[in-house]
Amino acid sequence: TNQPTNQPTNQQKTTTKMATTSTTTEITNATTSANDAYETMSYTKEYVLERVCPNKTPEVAYQVALYGWRQDNFHKLGPKPKILNYGNPETGVGFEIVQPVIGLHEKIIGHSQDKNNGTIGLYFAPLNPKWYTFPVKNYMTHLTFTKTEDGTGTKIRWHSKYTPLLCSGILVHFFISTTLSAYTKYIINNDKTEKKIN
Repeated sequence: TNQPTNQPTNQQKTTTKMATTSTTTEITNATTSANDAYETMSYTKEYVLERVCPNKTPEVAYQVALYGWRQDNFHKLGPKPKILNYGNPETGVGFEIVQPVIGLHEKIIGHSQDKNNGTIGLYFAPLNPKWYTFPVKNYMTHLTFTKTEDGTGTKIRWHSKYTPLLCSGILVHFFISTTLSAYTKYIINNDKTEKKIN
């Protein structure tokens, strides 16, 4: 007699494979688009912040950053932003939030990976920059995680490119530097991660 089985049928296998392929394609397309936009965008200012995160691999540090965005708001005071889309469970691509009061929409628009040196990262950008949300003409950040030369930790690097609106340069620089510094401190000092969120 035939015994019941929990093995997936060929149709289920095909469906799963198609879903995985579709997700991979979406991430690849988003990454290519984000990378192209980042490399070709016209900007007048840039800001770079680098710190070493001891005792974390790039993969773990990346997941801690995603947890900070999705769950902890990086321990910032005040009301939490509204999450519109959790994005891809592994890479965060598609994650989108809207900040309370000012209504700024922000989104993880791409994922990056350099297999030569083990660097992984993401592209993050505001979707509706204006005087009353975030006074820039354009803005994009590339956040990367690279294993340190001694292999014991991870170098965190934020590279922001932007063009501030007229007379807002000092304010924008202050906001970027203080925000990214706080985010970096969170990544270094916290260990919470999540691989999937339903």
